[in-house]
Amino acid sequence: MELYTPLHPRLCRYVQTLVWDKDDAKDLISETTLIAFEKFDQIKSHHQFLFYLFGIAHRLFLKSLRRNKFKGTWNKEQLENKIGGQETDSNLLKLELQFWLSKLSPIEQEVLTLFEISGFSYAEISQILNIEESKVKSTLYQARQQLKLLIQAEKGAKNES
Repeated sequence: MELYTPLHPRLCRYVQTLVWDKDDAKDLISETTLIAFEKFDQIKSHHQFLFYLFGIAHRLFLKSLRRNKFKGTWNKEQLENKIGGQETDSNLLKLELQFWLSKLSPIEQEVLTLFEISGFSYAEISQILNIEESKVKSTLYQARQQLKLLIQAEKGAKNES
């Protein structure tokens, strides 16, 4: 528990940004924690627990994406109803962030979330996602460029109307 407790807030932010639904995020965090504790003996170094924990969350997230291909999608109105219909600044910002991130590929979403929201370095993200550091850098660059283009296109469309 002494290894997990300081990492819990970071894990929660990371998962909440990936999943967005509070109940689904809680489920993913619980499942991640359960797997981490069940296989704790397999960790070679306690310094690697951070990467181990986020790696589990990453794999569970990808697994849920694969399963969700067979489910229907939900729209903005449904998301607003899930949030509670309250038009608070916080909920609107979360909704807007979720909207823009949903326009990116899953790997771009994850790299951007790990770097910008969770504060991981390129090397740490590389370890968590089990990809080359150069791939992390290029994916982050692509995600930022894609977001920039999407937001500029949105602003251009609003200015024309």
